[in-house]
Amino acid sequence: MIVREFIALNTDEAARLRQYKSRISQWNHRKNIKSAEMKWIVGKRQKRRLVDTARSDLVFHVRGVKVSEAKINRWMNTHGVTESMMYAPASDACQCTLSCCLLQKLI
Repeated sequence: MIVREFIALNTDEAARLRQYKSRISQWNHRKNIKSAEMKWIVGKRQKRRLVDTARSDLVFHVRGVKVSEAKINRWMNTHGVTESMMYAPASDACQCTLSCCLLQKLI
């Protein structure tokens, strides 16, 4: 269901662009991942890959949406973080809207 349909079903008037933007902000939906969130993701992923090598990989979700490996790798390349480098984000990296879960590998 797209936002326009959802708003039309739950309100009794036609929504305008301003209302869409307002509702999206209220629901905490954003298109982009914030820098602090990506720093936390990269730090957690690098720790798992370099320190906790016996454990399986993680799958990260930001506001309920899965973060792809390609997006994480692109961010790392842009910010000069290599796969073999331990990344420790600053204290401003928050995890309030983040979640991660184990990636179960099927044998």
